[in-house]
Amino acid sequence: MFHVPILAVLSLNLQLPGTKEWSFYAGADIVGSSPVLSNNGSTVYVGSLDGRLHAVDAATGKEVWSFETGAAVGSSAAISLDGSMVYFGSFDHNLYAVDAATGKAAWTFPTGYIIQSSPALSLNGSIIYIGSDDNFLYAVDAAAGKAVWSFATGGPIASSPVLSTSGSTIYVGSGDANMYAVDAKTGKEVWRFATGSAVLSTPAISSDGSTVFFGSYDYSLYAVDAATGKEVWSFATGAAVGSSAALSLDGSMVYIGSFDNSTYAVDAANGKLVWSFASGDDVASSPALSPKGSTVYFGSYDHSLYAVDSATGKAVWSFATGSYLYSSPTLSPDGSTVYIGSDDMNLYAVRTGNLA
Repeated sequence: MFHVPILAVLSLNLQLPGTKEWSFYAGADIVGSSPVLSNNGSTVYVGSLDGRLHAVDAATGKEVWSFETGAAVGSSAAISLDGSMVYFGSFDHNLYAVDAATGKAAWTFPTGYIIQSSPALSLNGSIIYIGSDDNFLYAVDAAAGKAVWSFATGGPIASSPVLSTSGSTIYVGSGDANMYAVDAKTGKEVWRFATGSAVLSTPAISSDGSTVFFGSYDYSLYAVDAATGKEVWSFATGAAVGSSAALSLDGSMVYIGSFDNSTYAVDAANGKLVWSFASGDDVASSPALSPKGSTVYFGSYDHSLYAVDSATGKAVWSFATGSYLYSSPTLSPDGSTVYIGSDDMNLYAVRTGNLA
């Protein structure tokens, strides 16, 4: 009888799609913060309820440094254009700029309440935009950490701002049930679009800059004209939508999760359902696509990370963690690894088996 060496079997299993490459124990739940890669892909940054932003070696899962704030870190990081600085918010009310190499603070910008929103950079990297639960959207000088302007909404801003393709307009949702378009230079309102409930979803912009896609707690996914704020279409799910939308590479499809346990693929042109995938619990995690767009990755409250065929909605594989997944996945530059945080206190690196 032919026997396969045990070491060969173990080695093969480590290469299979949906298998763990490594896990990093953060010491507390990784809930709202989603992992972000350094510009060269060598380091993963993720926040935790232990009040720290952790910098982790993307290849080994070993901690490079951690930076302690005064409360939980649910914000996801943004990286400066030159890769030298990491920006993120904390429940201690502050926006931080931290040296990417050393983990030392460069400056701190205070807001009036907790920060769940994640920062966005202007196209030239000189301004940071971030929302706060004090109801304000802030523009902050990236070099000095000083306020450039602030814009008041009627509710907390857990949504993260996104810039238009030209960089002239910022789109952000608010707990006051509106999606806002704000002039990036002046901080003046351009338009607002009213939904039926809180907008925690971060908007996605079509590649031609014409349409803004986002979810609302009123159970709907919306497509809104980016210039006028007029509704193009809406798609009804079975529960609140806290997930943020992702677009297919050709812009023809919108992917988003819902608290009705499902992830949806919707035609970007007309808002018609293409497919839905049912997990075992709510989906707050926002989808991420493989580099060539063939696979959609997302987490679920049923503790699992899913890889789903982007065209058919059929499961490719799933990876079980020890608790629910609110964090959203991030792909390595070559698509071979997906990173995601779990409420079981671990950041995971999972082999995708997919470079497409």
